[in-house]
Amino acid sequence: MKKLFVGCILISLLSMKTVSAKEEVYYGEYGPFHDWSMQKVEESDTVQVEHEKRYRWYYDEIAYGDYTLLGEVTDTYPYQDKKQTKKGSWSEWSTLRPEEVEKRQIEEKKMYRFRKMKPIRYIYFYHAQGTDGRLSIPEIRIYAKGKIIRYQASCDTCSSNLIEGIQDGNTKDLENEMMEDSTLTLDLKQEYAIDDIRVEIYLYDEGEIDKKLTYAFTDAKEESPRFFVYNPFLVEFTSKTKDDIYHNEFAVSALQGKDPKWEKFQYSEEEVRMTVTTEVQYGIFYRYRDTYYRQYMKTRHETEEYTKEKPEKYQYKIKDSYQEWYRYRTRDKVVLSGEWIITRDDFSIDSLVREKTRDVTFETNLNLTKNGVYDIIFDLGFQKVKKKIVVDILKNDQKQYRKVQEEIELLEQDIEEVSKLTDSKEKEEMLKELKEKAIQLYKQKTELKDKLSFSNQKMGIDSRMWWYVLFILLIFLIFYLAYRKYSYEKR
Repeated sequence: MKKLFVGCILISLLSMKTVSAKEEVYYGEYGPFHDWSMQKVEESDTVQVEHEKRYRWYYDEIAYGDYTLLGEVTDTYPYQDKKQTKKGSWSEWSTLRPEEVEKRQIEEKKMYRFRKMKPIRYIYFYHAQGTDGRLSIPEIRIYAKGKIIRYQASCDTCSSNLIEGIQDGNTKDLENEMMEDSTLTLDLKQEYAIDDIRVEIYLYDEGEIDKKLTYAFTDAKEESPRFFVYNPFLVEFTSKTKDDIYHNEFAVSALQGKDPKWEKFQYSEEEVRMTVTTEVQYGIFYRYRDTYYRQYMKTRHETEEYTKEKPEKYQYKIKDSYQEWYRYRTRDKVVLSGEWIITRDDFSIDSLVREKTRDVTFETNLNLTKNGVYDIIFDLGFQKVKKKIVVDILKNDQKQYRKVQEEIELLEQDIEEVSKLTDSKEKEEMLKELKEKAIQLYKQKTELKDKLSFSNQKMGIDSRMWWYVLFILLIFLIFYLAYRKYSYEKR
């Protein structure tokens, strides 16, 4: 029974015809904010609200003392700043293990004490030995970590083409000759570690005599440079053809050292191997250092006022001590009706303004006594809105219909009287003009008649709709009483 009652309600609601016009909403610009207040304001489409929490703040005035070991404080400075620390100096390395003290840092390492030869910049070639006191050197290439180096060459008594020829990429240029008393200097333009340098050289000589060339490397260019790596390079080869070029490649670190220059000693936990260019000593060593913490005292200062931003000097907010503040600004709002068709002669333009926050004025040529389309301009204060409004009042059509009918009757009388006149050109022109006017009036009458017929049908439909609604409501009432009776009998 209950389900049947609900079903009837749904059927009736679906059967009812409802028309809702879409309203048009207009907003102005927001004005300035009002002053801050602790009075809470609710936000809406015309009210914009800003909210903030204001706190009391505090800071600690700090006075610092000396650095002391952890836990060593005084009555004057009862605190220690764990962020302000000071490391003591490392002790000297020793084979004796130091005493264990709180917060003391002790290092125990297998230390490798080593030093490397100083890096080199200059390479020297001298004491060249070959047939007729000269030796052909077609090409010399210097590499640092596998990448070729562009160097600057100089030689006192070498052939004129040797300086450029030894690094032009041509390994068969036999005219690059170095004399026995020559000294060829290669400037690498910057210092390189000896272990990184590799030399590639091409030699040519047809004679059976022993070939010899001495290499030397230094960190500085001097008149009599202190060579700290050298190798008297003695080779056995005989070039029998011009294509028979001797090629040799070697690492500088593989050469024998002579009176080398060393860098300062270093220490390493990782193993360091002894090489021609590296001198190494190793053993187990200990060292320690202590950490010191800054002593301080503090005095707390608090603000009396509540602020959003922290005042100068005050670093921290008192989180449980705050106030909530609000400020707001407003804007105008005007809601206009979305229905722009007038069907009643008691219409008021004010009814088109459904909602407003300020006075709204308007300009219009509206005439409620005559159906048609009119302009209306609303002055919202912040904006002007132009609309088209249609007057479609039934009484106006009826009045107009009667007026047209009267005009037709008068026109018919005029036509009848003119027809009685003697035939003439003037009579024909008058009749033509009157008939054309009659056609227009009959057309206007027909349009008005159709419109009035449609309006009457619509009114009939609306009338029948109301009877239908009353009938449905009566059915509701019957079902409701029956349901109440059924429920009462069931109890």
